[in-house]
Order: sequence, then C-alpha cells, then structure tokens
Amino acid sequence: AVFFMLSDTLLAINKFVSPLPMSQVWVLSTYYAAQILIVRNMLRARPAADPR
Repeated sequence: AVFFMLSDTLLAINKFVSPLPMSQVWVLSTYYAAQILIVRNMLRARPAADPR
C-alpha cells in the first residue's frame, strides 16, 4: 500500500506542483514494486497442494 501511495504522490507532485526529473522512472518503479509485493504475498499465502 505504501508503494502505491508513493507512486500516486509522485504523479500528483509531477502534475500539480513541479516537474520531477525522471518522473516516469520513479512512478513506474514504485508502482511495479507494489504489484510485485502483492503477487509475492499471494503466492506465499497459497495453501500447500494436497498430496493425495
């Protein structure tokens, strides 16, 4: 959630406050980090397969 918030904050600052250098890199890297962490957590929380 923090990475999504950071991504949205960077987008807002870039659009409404002042242009950020390399904004696309920062926004996309935080956005992708958030998605990777969500998928990683989902895979770790999967129940183990039943060996029967």
